[in-house]
Amino acid sequence: MPMRSSGFAPDEHSDTEAGAASEPKRVGIVHEHDLLRRGIASCLAEDAALVVVFAVADEPPDDLVDVAVVSSRALAATSFEVPVVLFRDTAAQGPVIQRETVFATLSLPQLTAEQLVASVRAAAVRLRVSEQDVQRSAGPLDERRLEVLRLLAAGETTKSISAKLAYSERTIKTVIRDLQNELSARSRAHVVAEAMRQGLIT
Repeated sequence: MPMRSSGFAPDEHSDTEAGAASEPKRVGIVHEHDLLRRGIASCLAEDAALVVVFAVADEPPDDLVDVAVVSSRALAATSFEVPVVLFRDTAAQGPVIQRETVFATLSLPQLTAEQLVASVRAAAVRLRVSEQDVQRSAGPLDERRLEVLRLLAAGETTKSISAKLAYSERTIKTVIRDLQNELSARSRAHVVAEAMRQGLIT
């Protein structure tokens, strides 16, 4: 049975600064291992931008979701029409089916709760992250850029960051653009997700 999309079609050209006030993204979890499934649900439930609609071992219900977090087995058994965050078994080489629906691939050994949340938030707005991007670590950032990242993650606008750090708005926009280039990100939300995935901010 295919898992249906909630119909969310993001406008990639919209201002992501307004994203903090948007509705929480609905998440479905399909994983056969009870402990992992509960742990994933618990981590995601702590984030106000996400709401877990269901967490099941197999055969997801017909509930509408924006993103699915699934195991390799679930991906092979179910047709997903929403972005998928694949929780890959460390011994597996990855799925050969439905690859276009996989927006992020995660493996347990070094995964943090922050990386999980950031990956799901990115996939929910159709930002695709390769496994190499998840594992890549960026070079050290100076304190000004780290502070801009922290404020972006807190939902601050360019204007408020400018006021708090006593830099011009133009300088803040340049810093954000440089961060997007360095982290291979397409938007402000994506740069925050990448920074969290790489452990630059928490």
